[in-house]
Amino acid sequence: MRRRKSRSPSLRIADVYTARGLLRINLLHDWSGARTDLERALSLSPSSVDSLLQYGWLLGRLGRLPEAVASMRRGTILDPLAVGGWIQLSYLYFGTGQLDLAEAAATRALDLSPEQGRAARNLGFVFLLAGRLADARATFQRSSFDDFRLMGESMVEHALHHPVESQRALDKLLAERYVSSAGFQVAQVYAWRGETDRAFEWLERAYEHRDAGLGYLKYDPFLRNLRSDPRYTALLKKMNLPLD
Repeated sequence: MRRRKSRSPSLRIADVYTARGLLRINLLHDWSGARTDLERALSLSPSSVDSLLQYGWLLGRLGRLPEAVASMRRGTILDPLAVGGWIQLSYLYFGTGQLDLAEAAATRALDLSPEQGRAARNLGFVFLLAGRLADARATFQRSSFDDFRLMGESMVEHALHHPVESQRALDKLLAERYVSSAGFQVAQVYAWRGETDRAFEWLERAYEHRDAGLGYLKYDPFLRNLRSDPRYTALLKKMNLPLD
């Protein structure tokens, strides 16, 4: 029987730093500590795909998009089968307005994992902003997550100037038992429809439930019309995020 090759001590220590960095990101909102941990992990293991992807995710949260893209891109080069890396990379490109690159990255993720709910959401977003509404509707429906399908349907119907149909889809989302964990998606719909007060109401709910979607807060295009509002700055402060 062949013995498995053991991981080097530096790799094992890098894994520990990466895990602690992820904990600081998701539970503590300790961005400085997370950055220190992930940079330490990368100094020990510069080719660690997991560390590179988590570091890119952190930099995106902080609004440092060019650096985030570079880290995420390096991760996908080292591991072209890393579906999560392609998904996050597509959203980063989406956030910088590079829709062609966002489409390519999301398509790559779907090629690797056709049932991937977040990749379908990202590609639907790209088509929505590009005005390809039929493609957006069909792509949202490919998502394996009900909340993304209903969110997408509401946003497409709004873009088509169908307020009744848009509200019907949103009402279905609001009636779902898991809606408390979909606060960021609801906020995106309201922001897209120009309903600022309701958008902030649901962003607050997302904050209370530590919604992972808040990781896109600083670069989500659908929230762009909220950024001049004092409530947006207040939310950044509560999350200890940079204000610039």
